[in-house]
Amino acid sequence: MVEKKGYKILIVDDEVEYQKVLTLILSELGYGVASCSNGIEALDYLEKNVVDLVLTDLKMPAMDGAELIQKIREKNEKIDIIVITAYGSIESAVNAIKYGAKDYFVKSSNMNELEMKVGRLAKIHRLERKMEKRYYSYVGIYTFTYSAIGMLLPLLGQYLAAIGFSGVKIGIVTATATAVGIGASPFWGYRSHHSKDSVRIVIFLCVITTLIIIGLMFVKQYVIFLLAFACFSFFQTPIMPLTDAMTLENRIPFGAVRKWGALGFAAGVFIAGQLAEATSLVIIFPLCAFGYTVAWIIMVRLQRGKKRSELGFLTILESEQHKGLEEPPDLNKPRKPAVAMEPRRGDYLVLFRNKKLMALLISAFFICGTNVANNTYFGFLYIDVGGSIAGIGVAFLLMCGGEAPFMAWTERLERLIPMERMILISMMISALRYLWYSTGPAPELLIGTFFIQGMVNGIVLVEFVRYVVKLVEPAMIGMALTLYQALSSNCSTILCQLIGGTILDFYSATQVYLFFSIYNGIGILLYLGFGLYKCSETNVKKRDHDKSKKV
Repeated sequence: MVEKKGYKILIVDDEVEYQKVLTLILSELGYGVASCSNGIEALDYLEKNVVDLVLTDLKMPAMDGAELIQKIREKNEKIDIIVITAYGSIESAVNAIKYGAKDYFVKSSNMNELEMKVGRLAKIHRLERKMEKRYYSYVGIYTFTYSAIGMLLPLLGQYLAAIGFSGVKIGIVTATATAVGIGASPFWGYRSHHSKDSVRIVIFLCVITTLIIIGLMFVKQYVIFLLAFACFSFFQTPIMPLTDAMTLENRIPFGAVRKWGALGFAAGVFIAGQLAEATSLVIIFPLCAFGYTVAWIIMVRLQRGKKRSELGFLTILESEQHKGLEEPPDLNKPRKPAVAMEPRRGDYLVLFRNKKLMALLISAFFICGTNVANNTYFGFLYIDVGGSIAGIGVAFLLMCGGEAPFMAWTERLERLIPMERMILISMMISALRYLWYSTGPAPELLIGTFFIQGMVNGIVLVEFVRYVVKLVEPAMIGMALTLYQALSSNCSTILCQLIGGTILDFYSATQVYLFFSIYNGIGILLYLGFGLYKCSETNVKKRDHDKSKKV
């Protein structure tokens, strides 16, 4: 009854008696009901009140039902509409859909049929609300996990230098932590793959990460810091790929939520930069701990709100949406099970036998490492060309914030440019960007061209993940993404951090970026050599379908 009261219905019919009958029936069922006598009154009511379903007659004075539906759709596409008609013909049903209605009801029909149709739409509405709540939970998770990293990694090199670590030592610390992450990601990916509750594993990782990072702020000795930071990496590194896997397995729009990670990272760097300038660089550790604390609290609430009795409510939602005017499903045709419910089987050998996946991971190796290492060495470049600590925060705020719109636009961009070629273009821009950085541009220019990083990372970070997912079975998504994290990101980052630290000691930050540019160039050649830029038949058909729909 509580759920029905939350579903608001507006009845629009010029027949007052029939209007009263519908109001009485639906009110007794527990719905919130209001009524109007014509389309003009209905539009006025909709301007002032929230409505979930409009039940409207087609034949009315002043404004008929068809015009009312069109005006509703111009302002709000989410409102459900059921057309009331006096004629039970196929033509009426077709017209109802053409006008933008979800269903139709014949006045002479049994009222039980109307109850069923309204109940179905109310159920879909309830499931969509649950999906929306889950979406915002993932928005919070991405925002705070990435803000935590943004508060730590970009300024970690500056902090370590401030407490007396040399460039080589800084490179060893970051590279060792990344090396630990190489084993950590597959280890926790395997555990999550065979676990009945992957959310609980990510919560555990976030809690332990929080505790370790708090302890790190009190460590100044090189060897102890090295070991403690390696432990931190063992628990922190798998959080991102496992969160990506959870997002994709639950069919949350990946680009839409991943953009909040970019915004969170940007905000984290900016806040940490401002506070570090005003106080001390050591503040990056409690700030990072705060970000992870909020993230795991959101995850706990997400886990508690999950009803295990619902065997994949997304599949239920899709099933309900196919009812009504559409052709009934073929009961003899085997149904595809929900992704989250597929049996957890297979191991990493299955992934290593996937030749195209391995080719993609090798090519990504020469791109992902520089993206991560840039978080460490951009600060040195910015300082070398005359910038300040606070300026580093501003630069990362703009650059990482610029990633968000491109992450949100990736699906739209795929309608114009195939995913495979969009990745190639982004790789080329990345290599040219680092080549330009190697010339030592002024800090104002580094900040002014923030959109270049937004374009490159905003596309690469989302599309590489989508490419990996495209090449594996749904049940293997979690393991595939942790393998991608371990090999393409972590292994590559080790090499970039070590070589970058050595170059920084003997040369300068500009030479580090010359190395990054050459490194990206190798990845481009491999991507082309493996033929990964070629558009698949599936993408071609999808793009042609989208074009035909527009026509």
